[in-house]
Amino acid sequence: MGRLWLWGTWGFWGLLLCAADPRTDGSKIIPKVTEIIPKYGSINGATRLTIKGEGFAQANQFNYGVDAAELGNTVQLVSSFRSISCDVEKDASHSTHITCYTRAMPEDSYTVRVSVDGVPVTENNTCRGLIHSRACSFYAKSFRTPTIRSITPLSGTPGLLYGS
Repeated sequence: MGRLWLWGTWGFWGLLLCAADPRTDGSKIIPKVTEIIPKYGSINGATRLTIKGEGFAQANQFNYGVDAAELGNTVQLVSSFRSISCDVEKDASHSTHITCYTRAMPEDSYTVRVSVDGVPVTENNTCRGLIHSRACSFYAKSFRTPTIRSITPLSGTPGLLYGS
């Protein structure tokens, strides 16, 4: 009975390890970023970005506790003057893509920087070493920011106001 329990426990952990690492030969996938979509978004934030690549954290997405603070994927948008976090949507992120939402940021061009389990993806593995290429750039633009120009009529019966 003890052997069966031990085998069952190790078999369970082995299955978890295989599920976390898609390679069957046991080698580790080196994280790579290949593209960021879309290229343009609002300066007020809330633009949903998709970062494509491979080797992103999958098993450690939901990190809880002080010792696990660096587990999972993190995304920074970096310009010449600042670095702004992009809030990762853990439920929508997998080993081949990360989904995150931008925060409010000044109009500028930003390159993407990704860390997997606390380890930054190297520049050589970000857009084939061309980190400032269009493929790995995001442009925060005011013309991509929705604005309300007018409301007509200015008053009326509740439920009958229409905007344009």
